[in-house]
Amino acid sequence: MACSDSTGTNDTAEVTSDTTAEDVQAAEGDSSTAAVDAPSEVTDVHPFTYSTCSLAERLGGFTVTLADDYTGVSGEVADGVVPGNVPDVVAQDEQCRLLQKPSLFCAPACVPGETCGPDGACVPYPENQSVGAVEVTGLKSSLSMEAKWGNYYGNPGTMEHPGFEPGALLTLRAAGDDLPGFTLGGEGVGPLSISKSPITVDDASGLALSWSA
Repeated sequence: MACSDSTGTNDTAEVTSDTTAEDVQAAEGDSSTAAVDAPSEVTDVHPFTYSTCSLAERLGGFTVTLADDYTGVSGEVADGVVPGNVPDVVAQDEQCRLLQKPSLFCAPACVPGETCGPDGACVPYPENQSVGAVEVTGLKSSLSMEAKWGNYYGNPGTMEHPGFEPGALLTLRAAGDDLPGFTLGGEGVGPLSISKSPITVDDASGLALSWSA
C-alpha cells in the first residue's frame, strides 16, 4: 500500500501520495496488476491512512499542489533510491528521531551516472521510469498526463484554480509501462490562511504559530 502525506506550508496546501518499493514489488509479483483498476468504491471511500513513507523505500510520488495563485499536479517514479538521501538515525526517543545525512565515501570516485552506496561501492544512479498514462479524478476537471522528457509528469496546461474542493476524494491511476501500474488516493485540503506579520525567531524563547482551521 502506498502511503500518503497531507502537508501544507505558508502558501501552499498539498496532498501527496508516495510510491514505494513495496508497491512496485507487489505489482511485479502478479502480472494481472500491471495495469491496476481501482475498485469502484474508491470514489466513495479511500482505503488509505496518512503516514510517512520510509526514505529507504520511497521511489517517488505525485503531488497535487494548491498554491495562492495556481493548482498543479506533478510527479515522478524512479527505479531505485539514492543512498545519500536516506538519513541515519543518530538518536531516538519513542517516536522522535534525530536524523543525520549519511557520510558516504567511494574510492575511486563515482563516474557520471553513478552514486556512492552505503558499502563504499558505486552503484547506478536511479533513473525516472515511465508508469504509463496517468489519470487524476476528483478534481474539478479530470486530468490525464503522459510522461515528459526525463519521465517527469506534470499537468499539460493551466488548470482551473482552485482545482478541487476541500474534502474531495482524489484518485490517481497509473496504467503502467516501464514500472507496473498502481492506484493512489488522497483528499483535497483547503488553503492555509496564516498571518502575514513578520516572524521573529529568538533562541531564548518559544515561537507560536497559528492558522485558521
